Amino acid sequence: MPSKQRGEELRKIIKSVRDGTFEYDSKEPVTTDWAQYDHAQIYEMIYYLDNIRDLVDEADERIKKRTPPRKRGPGRPSTDPADVAKVLLLQTYVSSSNRLAEGFLLLFQEKLGIGCHFSYKTIERGYDKGPVNKILDEIVVITNESVEGKEDTFSFDGTGFSASNKENYARFATKTEF
Repeated sequence: MPSKQRGEELRKIIKSVRDGTFEYDSKEPVTTDWAQYDHAQIYEMIYYLDNIRDLVDEADERIKKRTPPRKRGPGRPSTDPADVAKVLLLQTYVSSSNRLAEGFLLLFQEKLGIGCHFSYKTIERGYDKGPVNKILDEIVVITNESVEGKEDTFSFDGTGFSASNKENYARFATKTEF
């Protein structure tokens, strides 16, 4: 539709709205279960902490089953990668700095099933550690298993649209000839 026609159409719609002659089908009002909403808001953090603990523990267990144990070298034993992964996931959830994440570690250590306290530098180094990344990768595998066969469309951002601009916008393009 040419822009002139669109402008005229818009003016007609505006005039009919102002005159009160515009036909509008209203939607049914949505009823909200406020008790259920309150419950979800109150328990959100508890459920998230439980999910972190359970997912990381399952991922760690799977990795340990298929990987032969490594001999420990000299020096202090390294921090359990599963514990570091739990703190990294919590840190991401609350959008905090490494130092603040150390405070959350102190606060939620028992809830997450973390055996010992470690510093913000250990949290920082967790981003570069191979064992921590293996656990996070295994968590992705576990979460994908739960929806396997249930999804018809998949996209990188959760919208269901393709990552290709051409595929998304090609249907809107009009061919202009010069």
